[in-house]
Amino acid sequence: MLYGYVPFRANDLDEIQNSILNEKIVFGEEVSALGIDILSKLLQRDPEKRPSAQQLLQHKWFADCDDSS
Repeated sequence: MLYGYVPFRANDLDEIQNSILNEKIVFGEEVSALGIDILSKLLQRDPEKRPSAQQLLQHKWFADCDDSS
């Protein structure tokens, strides 16, 4: 969403699955600290540790986006 392409590059499904499970996502400096925080929560590998939709909607990133209007 931020860059217009998927975060993992691979030649086949096995490679992409390995990347998803093992690689660390690196964000560029153009991504805000709040953006990194919410995306890191969304990309949590353990589904039990991911926030609910309700929790995500309460994240400060959404409040900051709303302030720009």
